[in-house]
Amino acid sequence: MSFDRTPGAGSRDEISEMIEVGSIAAQSIGMQNLVVHFEHLRGALAEVPIEKSANPGGLTDREVQVLQELAAGKSNREIAEALFITQNTVIRHVANIFAKTGSANRARAAVFASEHGIRSSE
Repeated sequence: MSFDRTPGAGSRDEISEMIEVGSIAAQSIGMQNLVVHFEHLRGALAEVPIEKSANPGGLTDREVQVLQELAAGKSNREIAEALFITQNTVIRHVANIFAKTGSANRARAAVFASEHGIRSSE
């Protein structure tokens, strides 16, 4: 038994709630075989490991790449050129990095990178 882990597939809590609702509904109409199936699903869900980001602060791999360039002192334009993305995309990634790391500026984000072993690209 496996659960879809793709984005939008539902969080563990959402899936657990759906299993519970289904189990209660099956029980209320006397479908004991279906109740047993829901119990198996509940057990299978409990065995699915909770995936955590391997990156500090919950940063995505792409955000780490942007942070590496940022820590090297590159401008948004230079980061965009290095990573083959638009400057608007860089701006969005930098905003996400600030939010996830609690950084108020590029210098603080660079300190976060250094503290967490994220080496600059240079």
